[in-house]
Amino acid sequence: MLTFDNYALKLLEDLSHSYEHTHLDNSGNHIRILCDGYIVELVIKELFLDYKANNNYVAILNRILTSITEFENTDDGKIDLDKVYPLVRNHQDIVDEPDWLYTPYFLNLNICYVQETGMSKRLLTKHLLEDYKTINLVKIHEAAYENLTKTQWTLSQPDKDYDIYMVHGNGYSGSLLYLNELLDQVKSKLGETFLTAMPHADLLLFTEDNMAYAKMLKTIIRHDPLPNTSRLLYRYNKDTFYYYDMNDIIKVVK
Repeated sequence: MLTFDNYALKLLEDLSHSYEHTHLDNSGNHIRILCDGYIVELVIKELFLDYKANNNYVAILNRILTSITEFENTDDGKIDLDKVYPLVRNHQDIVDEPDWLYTPYFLNLNICYVQETGMSKRLLTKHLLEDYKTINLVKIHEAAYENLTKTQWTLSQPDKDYDIYMVHGNGYSGSLLYLNELLDQVKSKLGETFLTAMPHADLLLFTEDNMAYAKMLKTIIRHDPLPNTSRLLYRYNKDTFYYYDMNDIIKVVK
C-alpha cells in the first residue's frame, strides 16, 4: 500500500497524463486541474482515506477521470445556477488563484463558488462568465445562497458538559454564517457575544467568549485532520466578526 506522500505524487502524475494543467496547490493539500472556465479541486486526504479503506487506487483514479469527462461533455459543463453553492476559502487561496470567482466573507475569509457535479466540486472562475451575457457574479451569489438555504443543517452540542456548539456535515457549513437563522440560534445559546472557529469549510464551532474555551477551540483546530480553512479564532459582537486577539491580526499580515 502506498504511503500518503507517494499516493499524492502518483495521483498528481497520473492525472497530469490526461490534463496538462494539473498541479499541487501551495498548501500541499489539494490537487487542482485547470479546465475551461473552472477548476477541479481534489482534497488529497479525503481520497487517501478512501484508498486506505478499499485499497483500490485504479478505481479512484478512474472515477475522477470519468467524472471530469462526463462533466465536460454534457450541459453540466456550463453554469447551472441550481447546482452552484458558496464555499469558504482563506484569503491566501485567492492570492494564489486570482482567477477564481469570489466575494469577501469577513476578515481573512472569502466566499468562492462551486458547481456540484457528483464526485467533485468545480470552482468557478472569472473566465467562465465571458461566455454568458445574462449571468453575473451577483446572480451566482444569490443562487448559491438560495441553494444553501435548501440544504439541511443542525446546530448541535456534542458534549453536554461543555458549551461548545457546532454545525457540521452540510458540505458548506462554513458558509452558513451569512444566515440570520443560524446566528439567532447561536445567540439563544451563548448570548450576543461569542467565539467561533472554522477548522475546515464544513465545520463551524461556537463557544462562550472566555480564555478557557478559546484554548479548547485552538486545540480542536490544531488537531483537525482536514486542510484548515482558518487557524484563527473570531469573536462575534454586535453583528460583526472580529479577530479574537491582536496576535491573529499579526498572523494575517505576515
